[in-house]
Amino acid sequence: MRIVTLELDPDASSSLNRTLRLAGYHSKGHSTGNTLRRTLRAGAFDLAILDWDVEDARDSSMLDLIHQSLPFEHQVIFVISGSEDKKALESLRRPYSYLMKPMLVSSLLARLRSFLQHLWRAEPINTEMQFGPYRFEPAGNAVAIGGMRVLLTRKEYALALLLLRSLSNPLSRAYIAEKIWSRDERINARTITTHLSMIKSKLKFSQYGYRLMPIYNYGYRLDSTARDSESLANEVNRIPGHHHDMPQPELNHGAG
Repeated sequence: MRIVTLELDPDASSSLNRTLRLAGYHSKGHSTGNTLRRTLRAGAFDLAILDWDVEDARDSSMLDLIHQSLPFEHQVIFVISGSEDKKALESLRRPYSYLMKPMLVSSLLARLRSFLQHLWRAEPINTEMQFGPYRFEPAGNAVAIGGMRVLLTRKEYALALLLLRSLSNPLSRAYIAEKIWSRDERINARTITTHLSMIKSKLKFSQYGYRLMPIYNYGYRLDSTARDSESLANEVNRIPGHHHDMPQPELNHGAG
């Protein structure tokens, strides 16, 4: 997830953005409204964290620009000092989320996890689904592809489904870890990379028109490289429960 911050105090800004980066998010800090406006007009971001004490943060033109620039609802978290700030915040045209000063790291990260869950809402994974050449079969953690039925581990199945559901959307390592491994603190970048490498090999992404791209200091994105990209990037097609194809040979790549 890509975050912009607006914080007047340089020490507080440095601490906030360091915390975000250590948690696996891509963040860009700003100390003035003008620099934030330039960033919003030039780049793509998902969320803004704004210090209420910065006058520009409350400016209606700034908030309009944020809502025009950021692609999702609930894109702003204000950091406020007390009840008077809360009353003023509630008087704005739109409802906004907020955190109180001094801001606890645990509260901030919990709020970001909540935002991520809203950002990419989970599709049920107990239903057969089709993405281009891939048919996901939850009963056996299998993916039918090119006349073969490829068996995946439970984590590989969930991660492959997440990649195909999020086609062309960047996924941060923090989001992947939270989504697939929940709150297992033992998960690190190497674990995620290993699973992605196995999925890429088993599902033959390059052969079937996909490219898994690493995003420096952020995460990964799965793109379609096929000429007929529209057919590969289509929405989830649920296979009716009464429909069954002919049995397919299985490729067992082991469990783990």
